[in-house]
Amino acid sequence: MSDILRIPDDVWEGRCQWCIHRTGDENRTVPRFWTVSGAHAKDIPCRIMGICRCDEIPGECKSFSPNHIYGICATCRFNNSFHEGFCTRDGQPNKRQVYIGQGYAKEAYWGVHRLSTCDNYSPDPMWIDTMRRQAAEGRIPRNFNPETMKPIGEGFAETKAAMAAWESAEEALKREKASLEAARMRKLAEDTAKATGQIAGQMTFWEG
Repeated sequence: MSDILRIPDDVWEGRCQWCIHRTGDENRTVPRFWTVSGAHAKDIPCRIMGICRCDEIPGECKSFSPNHIYGICATCRFNNSFHEGFCTRDGQPNKRQVYIGQGYAKEAYWGVHRLSTCDNYSPDPMWIDTMRRQAAEGRIPRNFNPETMKPIGEGFAETKAAMAAWESAEEALKREKASLEAARMRKLAEDTAKATGQIAGQMTFWEG
């Protein structure tokens, strides 16, 4: 067993960018002991590094756990792990597995069904805002139009419209983040002013 760990570059550039376990923007070579050291939790590129199965299939990770990717059963309105066939709709026409990934005790669900799709796919309203945000942040593929929530086809006009929609989504996200940061800085300034005032008041009280 090697004392040095590194995620294969083809996996990092492919699957890792859509995975919930990714922690940073850089694929780093790290000592194995970092994976069990709380002090280095933010320094490793993958939360399950050392136990993830990313070196068995070129370009794939058997521990891949996707963010809220559009177009797979995990984000479909008909998905239900307690229902027969894990789907509340009758029939799953042309069902096919899209990704290879995580497998737990319920392998048929976690390792196959959630990573598959079929011709009846329809995005779950519960995840629509999350999918839009994660796609704008580059955490899932932009394989859908964020305004219509329809898959991007092959037509030039449709693709162009989707690209324009994503540009608008990116700008909206930037404005939102800037607004949140400005609010955070205002709150920090207010708290600092209050603390400074309280200290000054205490000094005046004791000095008196």
